[in-house]
Parts: sequence; structure tokens; C-alpha cells
Amino acid sequence: MRQPGIGDVIRAFARKERGSATIETVLWTPIFLLLFGLLTDTSLIFGRQAEILRVVQDANRSLAVGHFQTVAQAQAYISTKVATFSAHSTVLVSIDKGIISSSVSMPATDLTVTGIFQGFSGLTISVVASQMLEV
Repeated sequence: MRQPGIGDVIRAFARKERGSATIETVLWTPIFLLLFGLLTDTSLIFGRQAEILRVVQDANRSLAVGHFQTVAQAQAYISTKVATFSAHSTVLVSIDKGIISSSVSMPATDLTVTGIFQGFSGLTISVVASQMLEV
């Protein structure tokens, strides 16, 4: 009977399927984690954008009905609320021909958690709302 050579050992090892699930898990896990991170960051951007829109609409409404007396008060209110999301936000509020217009701009990276994806680094999130002045 002949002794198995190195080629026989390699062929036998290649035919065994024990551990293949572990290897596949090790290969696929980073891809799933990256996909989960992208999904999380994208969801947070959209969710926080909706929250900021609500803040802007509240400020416009308060200015429209006279709760805020000046544009500066509305702008300060928005800036204070938005500061919890982004320290780099720009807030503009104006009244032109009876229309209150408010806008907030900020880098998308301020709204993410992971910061892994470079595609968000050049993206600016803008929220704009308008309302008629009622007073």
C-alpha cells in the first residue's frame, strides 16, 4: 500500500465540505455590515431631514400668526433646534411680499452615524419651506 503524497492530501482537503459555511460567513459578513451601515446612514439622513422640515414649518407658522415678532426670533428658534443635528448649519429666514421663506442647509455627514461612506462627504442637505404671512 502506498503512502498518500502531498497531492493526495490537498485533493482530499479540497473535497471536504466541513467548515465551508464558516468560510462563507467570514467572506459575506463585511459586505452585509457595509450594506447595513449604508442603510442606517441613509435612513438617518431622511429621518432627520423630516425632523428639520417640521422645525422650519413650526417656525414659519409661529412667525405667520405673530408668536414670533421678528425674523430674527424665528431664525434663532430654527438655529437652536437644528444645532442638535449639525453644528455647521446655515439658517436663513426672510419675508418677501407676505411670504415667509425659511431654508436650512447642512453637510450630510453631520446627519450620519458611521461616516464610512465618502459619497456623503460632498452632499449638502437643504430644507426649504414657505408660508403666507397671516398677521
